Amino acid sequence: MLPGTFLLILVCSVVCLMTLILKLKMNPVLSILLVTIPMAILLGNSPTEAITAINNGFGATLTSIGIVIILGSIIAVIVQDTGAAIPIANFFVKLVHGKNVELGPSMASYILSIPVFGDITTLLMAPIASNLSQKHKISMAKMAVFICAALNITHVLVPPTPGILAITLEMGADLGKVILFGSVIGIIGFFIFYFLLRDWAGKEMIEPIAEYRQSSEELAYNEQAAAGEGWNQNLPSTIHSFLPLFLPVVLITVASFMKVSFDPNSTAYQIITFLGDRVVALLIGVAAAMTLVIGRTDKIKEIAIKNDPKLKKDATILECIFGSWVTRALQMAVIPLLVTGMGGAFGKVLSAAPAAKDLANIIAGLGIPALAIPWLISMAMMACLGSMTMAQMTATALVLPLLPNLGLSPLAAVLAIGAGAIGPNHVNNSGFWVFSGFYNLNPKQALKYITFPSLIISVILFALVFAFNGIGLLG
Repeated sequence: MLPGTFLLILVCSVVCLMTLILKLKMNPVLSILLVTIPMAILLGNSPTEAITAINNGFGATLTSIGIVIILGSIIAVIVQDTGAAIPIANFFVKLVHGKNVELGPSMASYILSIPVFGDITTLLMAPIASNLSQKHKISMAKMAVFICAALNITHVLVPPTPGILAITLEMGADLGKVILFGSVIGIIGFFIFYFLLRDWAGKEMIEPIAEYRQSSEELAYNEQAAAGEGWNQNLPSTIHSFLPLFLPVVLITVASFMKVSFDPNSTAYQIITFLGDRVVALLIGVAAAMTLVIGRTDKIKEIAIKNDPKLKKDATILECIFGSWVTRALQMAVIPLLVTGMGGAFGKVLSAAPAAKDLANIIAGLGIPALAIPWLISMAMMACLGSMTMAQMTATALVLPLLPNLGLSPLAAVLAIGAGAIGPNHVNNSGFWVFSGFYNLNPKQALKYITFPSLIISVILFALVFAFNGIGLLG
């Protein structure tokens, strides 16, 4: 098959996928499956081979990340029910001493979005951002620009978020190094982005949605709470709130760097490798999250019963923890699991086609800077597919055959793909609509304060990846 034919099939497949999702409002899981089957056949597989390739791609993807997504979902539910997001947000608000308070929920979003899905972080931060907006007379546009950027940065750059985790494993990059350099590049990129856009973002005054507007008495009470005078009896401490989020990330990252210092046959190496395994690290994070109920069982039961109608009023705290929380987490994880798995099947079918390597060689010979290729491909896929996870996985399928010719390390390629997948974030992304709804942006405002900034942050992140790679840190 000629590379041009392969490219035509890819473009037609993407157009069909967009039509099914955007025009026919079909579920992404079924849409990807219905598009991948004919695509696999057109790429030279028999119908039986096509189904086998899809099954293998789907299964291989879920094998590598399925348990991690489930454990991350459990942490997300616990953070939500225990109110741990509030001490985290208040910590950052205090850190800026009442100035530039939009940085408070933004930094909280940056942290929370590492183990917690982006849409959940959006929901957790919306009432906090609205409260600060009303209290400090800050436009929700300004809140939206920086919260959206912060949570999406870690979504595309820092495992164990499903997309970046999947492509890290697919590319064979070191997981700990992706976490470390993704976090460092992300935080530097965010503050460059912040100083560039902070004045522009606040020019148009947008109020919070009606559901989050509060009376003067409620604002005064929340001000006391933010100062540590209010909800101390109902909320965990700041350190305790951070623990289940940071612990898995620290274990994975430290283990990645420490393993090189020990003999693979030594006991120390075995212990470090075990604790730094992504599943074990997330499981430890879940255990740490469950300790958030200590001393707060009555309040936790009250919140759990409110959030889960199936729980009876006489339910025990163990039923809430091991029954309700886990069940709700599994329900939350189903769609990300299936979309990621199906996206893996789509990518596997593409990368297995012989013409993919031929096209890769042509692209490599165009004279474009090597690192720009995965970034541009990922941006193009995001623009077409409207899913950061799908954009990353499809871009990986196209970039993987390029690596030998481009001379890129897997680490550099993974981070470049992540930088590309953050933008353009526009109307074909469900998160675009979730975010605009909770931050009171109409479609025109959402394009201005979500889509345009997503392109800016993508360029900034790529520039940083390029710089880090240029000085040899990503080799």
